[in-house]
Amino acid sequence: MDGIQASSNMDVNNIDPDMLGKNVMVLAATNRPWDLDDAMIRRLEKRIYIPLPGEKARAKLFEINLQDLDVDESVDFDKLVEIT
Repeated sequence: MDGIQASSNMDVNNIDPDMLGKNVMVLAATNRPWDLDDAMIRRLEKRIYIPLPGEKARAKLFEINLQDLDVDESVDFDKLVEIT
């Protein structure tokens, strides 16, 4: 991560031609953001909080992910949505 910051401050006239047009993207995800190291938090420029899915979204997730499977009729999807 330190090298990314250093290279973004370089003089444009002294950039290696092989590096032109190349981007670096850092993607991070956690379900425990409060446990992130302070140094890492400072380096992540954008932070987007995505909440856990609500009941409607969880029902849709079950529908989408199980559509190609033969699911026994006794499976109670409403109960699954409730307990997840």
